[in-house]
Amino acid sequence: MTDRVEPHTPHGPRLRWYVKLGLLALSASLLFLSFAPFKQFYLAWFAFAPMLLVWMDARSAARAAGWGWCAGLLFFLPNFSYLFLTTLAGTLALAGYEALFWSMAATAIRAVSGFRSPLWCVVSTAAVWVAFDWLRGNSLFALPWLYFGYTQSPALALCQVADFGGVYGVTFCIVLVNALIAIALRTGMCGLRTLMPAAVTTGVNPWRALRARNSRTRAPWRRGPGACDRGSRPG
Repeated sequence: MTDRVEPHTPHGPRLRWYVKLGLLALSASLLFLSFAPFKQFYLAWFAFAPMLLVWMDARSAARAAGWGWCAGLLFFLPNFSYLFLTTLAGTLALAGYEALFWSMAATAIRAVSGFRSPLWCVVSTAAVWVAFDWLRGNSLFALPWLYFGYTQSPALALCQVADFGGVYGVTFCIVLVNALIAIALRTGMCGLRTLMPAAVTTGVNPWRALRARNSRTRAPWRRGPGACDRGSRPG
């Protein structure tokens, strides 16, 4: 059985509420830019870490759920902004409904952040997020939009993961790297030493993707649509 500590045990000074809100807004803004039409795909590899820090720092499961729902609203409202021209109430309701899945995921992520092993915590965080992404896209009123994996459509090298795990596999890799960053910041140097092998192995992916993207400009062929291209933002 994996050793656990209390999820709400602080690893340093508590974050003030306005700091948490600022971190959520920063994270949501960077994630927004990582999707089409901006396609700043590299931002996704660290943009989610501030949200994870806020959720892991929550004093209770209820507060984690609240911060998760707030984060979901900050993320989905800008991405659904074009729907405001059609229906204001409907857009607000849709964003609120989608944010419920982020609320549940935040509660579960706070729980797994109590694992004593930083590496197990990182892997569990990525697995929890992908599970709730799957639930969001396959439950009642399923809307499989805006998965983090869709941000990597400009990065051909990274999209190869989709051959094995679909967009969920790409999302898992992205959240894994963000969780590495969040846990390393939260646990300090001790956790960083534990996570270093996984960080080196996983963190090279954005760099390899950037190099592959630059080399494609000299290639005589063009890439067709793939699993990473679909669903980045509903049209």
